[in-house]
Amino acid sequence: MRTKLLTTAIAGFALAAFLGVLLPSDTAVHAADPVFDTGTGPWTVPENTPPGVNIGNPVSATDGDEDGTGNDDIEFGDTLTYSLSGTDAASFDIDASTGQLITKAPLDFETKASYSVTVSVKDSTGNSPTPQTVEITVTNMAEEPGAPAAPTVVSTAGTNDEPYALKVIWYEPDDTGDTVDGYNVEYKKTTETSFTSVDAADISGTTATITELEEDTSYQVRVQATDGADAGPWSLSGVGSTNKEDNALPAFESPTVARNVLENSEPGLVVGFEVSATDDDNVLPLTYSLHGPDANSFDLQASTGQIRTKRGVVYDAETKSTLYVTMTVSDRQGGTDATAVTITVVNVPEAPSTPARPTVRATPGSSRSLDVSWTAPDNTGPAITGYDIRYREGNSGSFTVITPAVAGPTHTIAPTGDAQLTPGASYEVYVRAQNGESPSQWSAAGTGRTSIGNSDPVFDDRSSLTETNPTTTRTVAENTRAGQSIGRAVGAVDGNGDARTYRLVTAVDATHVAKFDINESTGQIL
Repeated sequence: MRTKLLTTAIAGFALAAFLGVLLPSDTAVHAADPVFDTGTGPWTVPENTPPGVNIGNPVSATDGDEDGTGNDDIEFGDTLTYSLSGTDAASFDIDASTGQLITKAPLDFETKASYSVTVSVKDSTGNSPTPQTVEITVTNMAEEPGAPAAPTVVSTAGTNDEPYALKVIWYEPDDTGDTVDGYNVEYKKTTETSFTSVDAADISGTTATITELEEDTSYQVRVQATDGADAGPWSLSGVGSTNKEDNALPAFESPTVARNVLENSEPGLVVGFEVSATDDDNVLPLTYSLHGPDANSFDLQASTGQIRTKRGVVYDAETKSTLYVTMTVSDRQGGTDATAVTITVVNVPEAPSTPARPTVRATPGSSRSLDVSWTAPDNTGPAITGYDIRYREGNSGSFTVITPAVAGPTHTIAPTGDAQLTPGASYEVYVRAQNGESPSQWSAAGTGRTSIGNSDPVFDDRSSLTETNPTTTRTVAENTRAGQSIGRAVGAVDGNGDARTYRLVTAVDATHVAKFDINESTGQIL
């Protein structure tokens, strides 16, 4: 044994000497964990920054492994690899070789102003420090509004000295930026190249009046929304012409009109009363037309100004509850007028489709509950918010309704107390969908049976399982020979009809048990 240990020691010394030749004292040592640098933050990114832009300084680390000469200022032979995880990791990228955080998609300050990610780093041998949590702040940027749709331009009355003028109507852009607080309006003759600004005093809300114009002349007008010191892009130009000399202008009764349309209306239905105008000299019949951002959502009877619902258009209050059009009228003598029409889509309670017949099965391991499952129905109305369930034992009598509505599409019916389900009984179950407006019709009945379960046996002489200290009496004459029956059997009944086995197990005096036998299949004491 001593010889073997000595041999092992010599061999180990020889190996160390050999390694000493192969690994000189200046060989790099890869033992230290990388260490994250301090003071590299903060990390901020302006909202709407496009993808692929660096965010602040890299979340960098250094490796303290020596290069073999005591120099730990360089990463001698180790490669650091960075990775990203945490709550908001999916919103950013990271350069795996440098730890540089990078934008992945534009961010919106108004939606979310702060993000949290976790940066991990490991060296080529797998050494890794505690990951570093990085908070990325999104800074708010002034967002200019979008461009309004092209305005509607019609002739209107000027002054006695300057009788030719234009009326301009437009609508707020869909993208309002931070907040639209006003508009700029410019105009020019269609034959000119440069625009002239309209005086701010002649602009009111989303309308403007341009005066001091030439007779029977075509003009282009464009509109620009403003947001504080910022202004959005110009709209496309609307085109209109001034009136002819001595022609009376047609006129709508009001500069604004309101109409309603029922949600999901069929095509061809009238949308309120006609939007009609009058004309004092009415040489030719008046002609009407629709303009504005939602003009394509309606049909128009050009001779009367009657707006109608349009084939192929779905009027959905949940998607868009207000539609905007501009009704114009022309007397075909150079006179025109316009009025802004706001059409409200009136919400109509929409019930979801009826769910299909549910599947009803006994809950595994329970004789007092049922598992119900169903498929969500097709739904063209508002999103389904939950499901009502009603059930009853058998196929007649009143229903029990489960409240509040369940999320679905599965549910376990397991009432407690006196309302418990009956083991081995058949039940009808119905389901209907809710969407916050109107419930669907009840589904067809799904039927299922609870499990029979395992009933406890109950002795004949016992009133119920809840009876305390149950006792029965039997009499035997002294000196009765062995094997004789002592009174009637102490029998029991079982709700499941299971086979029963009887035992004598205890007594006031334990020695008494030894004085008797029992028929294990009948309960007859002998």
